[in-house]
Parts: sequence; structure tokens; C-alpha cells
Amino acid sequence: MPKVTLGRNVSPELNDEAWIAEFSEAVESRRRKCKPTYTDIASAVGITREALRKKFLNGHFSLEEFSGIAKYMKFTDVEILHLVKTRAI
Repeated sequence: MPKVTLGRNVSPELNDEAWIAEFSEAVESRRRKCKPTYTDIASAVGITREALRKKFLNGHFSLEEFSGIAKYMKFTDVEILHLVKTRAI
């Protein structure tokens, strides 16, 4: 994630790209350990594999989808809090 100093405005595009990269890395690190497929993750959330791929590319997850992925991938509370806080900025 790029370094940002306080009081400095970051373009929404850079913020989105950083969040998408961070969220994708969190999912990938869990996938390496637990070996679920993207189809498994998508079905746990209630969407298709193609829809999941598109959402990973643009970062537009609903709260229910994000929550479902976090629950299925067993994210810690600290990871969830960090991802939610960085997305809201």
C-alpha cells in the first residue's frame, strides 16, 4: 500500500486500487492455506464465479458480499476492521 502523509489528499482511484490490492492479497493468502477455489468462495457468497472476478477487478462489493467472503475465508476481526476502515477513507 502506498505511503500517505496526514493532510494529503489521495485521489479516489489510488485509494480504490490500494484497497483492491490489499483485499485481494488477504483473500489470496487464505486461499494458499485453505485451498478453496474461487467457485467455492462465490457460491458461499451467493454469486457466480464470473461476478466474483469482476468484483475483484473493480472492488465494488456489497456489505453482504464482503461479510460473506470474510466469514468464509475466516478473516480475523483485526483484518476486517482494517479493510473496512481503509475502504471508508
